[in-house]
Amino acid sequence: MCVGRLIFTYETDKEKLSEYVEEIFKRYTSSGLHICDIATGGGKSYTISKLTCEYYPKEFNRIVILCVQKKLVEGINREINEFVHSKNSIISRNDILVIDNNEEVIKKAIDNGAFEKFIDQIESCIEVLSSGNVKVLTFGCKRIKKTYEGIKNLFQVQGNRNELLSNQISDAELKLRNDVRNFFEIYKKYLKQTNKENDISINQLIRTFPALSEVYPQVDYKRKKVLLMTIHKAMYGIDPIISEKVYINNIADDNHRTLIIFDESDQAAIVMRNTIIEQAIDNYSGSNRFAKGYNGYLQYKQLIDNPEHISDEYHGELLHECLNKANNTIKSSWNKVFGNTIPYKNIFLGDIEDLENYRRGVFFSGSGLRLNVSNSKDNKQSYICYSKGEKHFKLFHAEKDTELKESFDYVIPMDNFLSLVIENTKVIKGQLCQVVKTALQTSIEKFKQTAKGLGKNKLPDNHYLGYPTIEREIYTLISRFETNSDYQFAQQLLEFMTNRKSINKKSEKLDLPDYSVYSQGVQLYQEEIDERDNQHRVRLSCREISTTPEKILIDLILSGNISVVLCSATASSASVISNFDIEYLKERIGDKIHVLSMEVKSKFDELVSNTYPKGHKVEIIPLEHYEYEDKRDEKAVLPDKYRILFSEEARKDGLDNTWFKCTKRYLMHNKKEGESISFQLYRLFQFIEAYAWFIKHEDVHSMIFFQNRIGDPIQTNVLSCLIDGSYKQQKSVFEDELPEDWTNEHIRISKNWEEVEGTILKELSDNKDAKIMLISAYASFKAGANMQYEIPDGLEYIQGDNWNKEGEKLQKDWDAMYVQCPRTYLMMNTDENEINFEKSLYNVMLSLMMLYERGCLSKNEIASWLCKALSNNFWFGDKNNPGIARDKAEWAQTIIEQAVGRLCRTRNKPQTTYILYDKDINCFFDKVNLKKSLTKEFRSLVSYILADEQKTVDSNINNDEIIRCNNANYAKRQLDRMRNIALRYTPKLGKEDYFDDEDEDINTVPYNVMINQKMNQSYKQTIIRKPVVSDFNELEDSDKNLSFIHKCYGDWKRNNENEIFFHYDPKHNNYFCPATKGKPGQFPVSPQSVRLDVLMKNEVIRLYFEQNGFATDWETKGMILHPDILMTDYAGEIGEEAFKAIVLHYTNCKENEIKHLEGRDYELADFVICNPDGSYKIAFDVKNMNPDIDHDDKPGELPTKEKRAIKRKRLGCQLITVSMLQLSKEPMGDITEIHGIIDDNGKIIESAIETLKLLID
Repeated sequence: MCVGRLIFTYETDKEKLSEYVEEIFKRYTSSGLHICDIATGGGKSYTISKLTCEYYPKEFNRIVILCVQKKLVEGINREINEFVHSKNSIISRNDILVIDNNEEVIKKAIDNGAFEKFIDQIESCIEVLSSGNVKVLTFGCKRIKKTYEGIKNLFQVQGNRNELLSNQISDAELKLRNDVRNFFEIYKKYLKQTNKENDISINQLIRTFPALSEVYPQVDYKRKKVLLMTIHKAMYGIDPIISEKVYINNIADDNHRTLIIFDESDQAAIVMRNTIIEQAIDNYSGSNRFAKGYNGYLQYKQLIDNPEHISDEYHGELLHECLNKANNTIKSSWNKVFGNTIPYKNIFLGDIEDLENYRRGVFFSGSGLRLNVSNSKDNKQSYICYSKGEKHFKLFHAEKDTELKESFDYVIPMDNFLSLVIENTKVIKGQLCQVVKTALQTSIEKFKQTAKGLGKNKLPDNHYLGYPTIEREIYTLISRFETNSDYQFAQQLLEFMTNRKSINKKSEKLDLPDYSVYSQGVQLYQEEIDERDNQHRVRLSCREISTTPEKILIDLILSGNISVVLCSATASSASVISNFDIEYLKERIGDKIHVLSMEVKSKFDELVSNTYPKGHKVEIIPLEHYEYEDKRDEKAVLPDKYRILFSEEARKDGLDNTWFKCTKRYLMHNKKEGESISFQLYRLFQFIEAYAWFIKHEDVHSMIFFQNRIGDPIQTNVLSCLIDGSYKQQKSVFEDELPEDWTNEHIRISKNWEEVEGTILKELSDNKDAKIMLISAYASFKAGANMQYEIPDGLEYIQGDNWNKEGEKLQKDWDAMYVQCPRTYLMMNTDENEINFEKSLYNVMLSLMMLYERGCLSKNEIASWLCKALSNNFWFGDKNNPGIARDKAEWAQTIIEQAVGRLCRTRNKPQTTYILYDKDINCFFDKVNLKKSLTKEFRSLVSYILADEQKTVDSNINNDEIIRCNNANYAKRQLDRMRNIALRYTPKLGKEDYFDDEDEDINTVPYNVMINQKMNQSYKQTIIRKPVVSDFNELEDSDKNLSFIHKCYGDWKRNNENEIFFHYDPKHNNYFCPATKGKPGQFPVSPQSVRLDVLMKNEVIRLYFEQNGFATDWETKGMILHPDILMTDYAGEIGEEAFKAIVLHYTNCKENEIKHLEGRDYELADFVICNPDGSYKIAFDVKNMNPDIDHDDKPGELPTKEKRAIKRKRLGCQLITVSMLQLSKEPMGDITEIHGIIDDNGKIIESAIETLKLLID
């Protein structure tokens, strides 16, 4: 959905722009997701702050502004302060709450004396109490004082804060909060026991202890209209102390309209991801990583083993019922796999392994994807084996299980074993959650019934102290088990309940599953061998990411009363690495997502451009990637084009050669095997060229040199001194080693924003003759870094229409910038720090799956890269993964656009703004880049690159083709899984798969089976109506009952005959692959190959299709169903509907007599015709087969004759197999088969119609 035209007339360019931006933001009052991707320089923060005070409070009960950094929160808070005191503000300062992190909150309370005042108020309150057990209150107060003194002393420790001190402060702060919380719990009980107050509101509590809200401002957050905080704080949660903790996904009160603005939203996505990873590592690092593996399952099993030993005082019979149900379900599931074998605690390594390079595991993303992770050259699989009589399991690795089955009674593939463990653990958690939910509802009802005076009070129930919370109910339940792992169980249960929140519309009766990584998360189970154990025990660790930023957004949006705004110049970036997965969000929420129209963006850019100073120019200067003709490192020399850039004196002294000799020696010594030094040299050469340019341009006083990493400061200082000649003023002499003590007056190297703001910008502001090049990394100043500086007296510049307030000194932007080609797309941290390695590994796990969701990577590629990540041998790029080319390009564009945005903060400019750029960037840009809002500077860069004749695309395989094939294979796997579950009760050979149903009764159909049957029916209706769509906007909500329906379409190339040609890989399950990687399909797919042309020749069938909205032909342009879907599912569906048209036209059968089978009878036949009493009269199984192709039974399948016999018996009626087109093959039985309803010309075969009439009428 697009925001349409906006038209205004105002006096100045600045006023026109301001009002236009304001009207854009006023449109964000409707519920849903809004993407505001207008370019830098439009006054977004100003507008948000103004509307927060003057407009949004009329539309929303609460406004939440989330920023990626504390300084951005402070900036917006200052802006809001300007407006909240104006005459147009409809809120006061008291309506606004800035929520700091917990340590900052308590430090402020210590520094300003608020906490001591709070303690005084507690003591004064206790003093006036005479009756009841006052001692317990006194003890609670003393505990608070003791903890307070401890944390106060910690804050007074001088010097740099180390990790140990930080951890001590964090632990002490948490203890202090809990002590305060516990005191008020005791206080509430005291009031009840002494009949002073049965239920005390939070407002009453604050009136009694006014310093409480000074110490912990968040206690009163429910009454605030505006909340400002960092993303990090929102993710970790707001702790109001005396009420339930609030997280980002439940920050909006029910039935209250809430606006949530994500400032710098693409970076917010990264912060959210990183925070989720941090929380996962904090909770499950070290030995805790086994808490979700097999050991974790055994702990849960032990928890519920003896329900009769657990008190039913609080939960009644429900607890015992749920525990018994859980026990019965997990026992049944276990017995299906292991018989009566006990789940023994120990698993031992069964064969000799190279433990040094041992990297094995299984990767899951929900139940829909599982991958065995091992070395690419290792074809062995992992098996859990058991021999009767032993009291342990053994882990073996073999290519096949044949020999193992001769030695063991049970041989279970590791992925199946872990699936069993995962599902059984879910069952236990699910039943425990049922108890918690019921108990919480009961507690809430009890609270309402016993609360005095609530009927007269306007406050909501949850504004009262002691209002039931889910955390308390979980704690109460886990306490019944008297385990030593209370915290661990409670934490996992809360996480489980939070993350199982439906990701679908609340109006839906059925919770339709979403199998994407965003909904399912990821789990990496690793086989860890205990080398200290003489028998080499095996422990299965688990790294898990259970939620994602995308899931959090969707949960917020689908609640119905929330408007979410993603606000950033790069908010619409299509890269999943540098942003939310915008495509996924569009697929999931459809018309609830709102984007700005190109007309609005163009108008915005025009208005911004008008505010620029007249005569301002942007000049683009490309720097080439120098490549040696002779690729041998030992033959590398200093090229003349860079030699002449050294100062004349340096060349005369031979220092150009000395520098190159030292540098080459160092690079050769430190290079890794297989690497070349040419890459490092090209970067040094570009610095030489950029710095030489900088020194020679007298009109350039300030320049930012952006690169991927800060680089070597010694090299930077030495080179700059050799280029500008200042080496002569250095104390040491350059002989055989790079001097470490050289400095250059023009060079500043920093990644610290405080240093830049406090020192470097000040230097530029204080001296018009200052000439500074700032060397920094992209990541250092991503979000909201305002690099402008005050204009020194006497500096020449040109002035545009500024935003400066009266009395403020004018500021200007930097004169020039260099941007290096971004390279840090997806990397592992290579240092020795374990925490950094874990963070990198978690990030890789999630990032790889996001790329998989977008079709950039295949299933096999995920497994291969995961193994490399585990081995810390992860060198990920588009040369070995051409499918990521587009996502990487979008990522690189985002990096560069954000960097160039640092030049676009004011309207005071140099006469010419210069952008020097690494020409390797060229391959990342195409015309699509211009279809968005761009700053003048970035647009100039993009236009220059697109006009460059030497622009090349670094990929020899078409990126679209790779993504199309990966999506087709993804859809095939998901459809196979869906059908496998939906057709659970149809006759088949072999053992049933393990299904993730909590319980099953012979008279009922498991929920999971039922839901997949509904999805399959929805899918069938979609494909017959829409074999081709012009774009995904044609897919309606009913089509999206299959959550991955978008994956079922691709932009397959078709010829003039509407034929699709495709290729498949016979080495990998005949999956689709690019033309250069596999074999061509046996024949093209077209309307003719699926017999649509013949069916449409029959007027009865054609008319029926038209009346029911079924496609009668394929549109020649647009996204079309994948070839395998067209050949199988689509062909079958049009055959069934064609036969139905014939039955309704030629027999006396009415529409309401035709029934599609459901439940345990699902797909025993395509449909049945019923008798008046509802019993089955006759069933039909319709085939739309190519008459020219052999259709014999395949090896491993149940023979057709047997299958039909079983189906007839279960249906209790005759089953007729019908072929729509005339077949030449002899039927298996004259009565049970009709070999053709129409001929090749679409004409009715009269004998077939007579047979139908005989059977039906």
